[in-house]
Amino acid sequence: MELQEFLDFVSDGNTIKGRSEAMLFSGRQSIKASKLLMEINYKPHTLDELTTLFSELFGRKMNDNVRIMPPFYTDFGKNTIFGKNVFLNSGCTIQDQGGVEIDDGALIGHNVTIATLNHDMNPDDRNDLHPKPVLIGKRVWIGSGSLILPGVTIGDGAVIGAGSVVTKDVPANKIYAGNPARYIKDVEKDKENGLLLENDEVKELKDIINSMYDAVTVLRKNNGDETYHNKMAELILHANDSAQEFLARQIIGINAELEKISALVEYLHNPVRIEGKLVFRQKKVCVGKETLEAGKRLDFLKDGKWHIGMLKSDKGSGKYAIESQDYKKPVTDIEGCPVRVR
Repeated sequence: MELQEFLDFVSDGNTIKGRSEAMLFSGRQSIKASKLLMEINYKPHTLDELTTLFSELFGRKMNDNVRIMPPFYTDFGKNTIFGKNVFLNSGCTIQDQGGVEIDDGALIGHNVTIATLNHDMNPDDRNDLHPKPVLIGKRVWIGSGSLILPGVTIGDGAVIGAGSVVTKDVPANKIYAGNPARYIKDVEKDKENGLLLENDEVKELKDIINSMYDAVTVLRKNNGDETYHNKMAELILHANDSAQEFLARQIIGINAELEKISALVEYLHNPVRIEGKLVFRQKKVCVGKETLEAGKRLDFLKDGKWHIGMLKSDKGSGKYAIESQDYKKPVTDIEGCPVRVR
């Protein structure tokens, strides 16, 4: 049996009989998928490398704006279709023999499982598998730890609460949660920007994310970070489920310039360890009992405002300065300058 023959077979709703040619083909494909997943899940990769690997896993070229955070799991892989601007967080599992389609802008949280196969209810035929496709609409948000069962369609703009078990179709723009998932309320629309919002907590979350961007936008040029994927993955994993999923909507499709802010955002997550004034001791720059090396990132107070900068040294003259993207010029009169070290 060839791939297209298998896909046509399950698309027609045929049962995959135990030890049948279709069952054996599915098993062989599972072994191929597992080899690729070992490469994806247990080795570091750039974004381009991951796009290439996922394209091989799913059997079609992946859109550059689809983001799947490893580890990811599937026992087939060749019957999943992604739209644009789709985001899957780490730990997701897609059992796609029966077919899975995830439409534009969908966000899927940590450890979500999508299943498309049911075993036969008759104990004598329990090895037989009944495929049913799962369809996830545009801008759907599925909360972490949810389980989507075979045959389910989730309508555009719907929200699935974390930990839900979805056994039946979910209408568009509705919030469902629980086990089994039940209707909670309608999704509200934010008239200002058209985003689908769950409640006031999500609106507050949007303000937090926007404030964070305001704080780092002026620092986005030249942070020396060349591993965007790894840094952004760390940033996302630091946030809670709701924050990272909302943040994902912000970062997908943003231009290359904003790729440089991730190291600074990570820096801002670190607590302040030492606060004091810079002093020179034996031609070394110190704050408190700690000696600061050139290249150290720190917060400094200038003109009544805190800025983020980096300690630089001129090897020829031995002089030090603090350089910052959001301050008009290098700060050379650093002795006595109030700083915070994280």
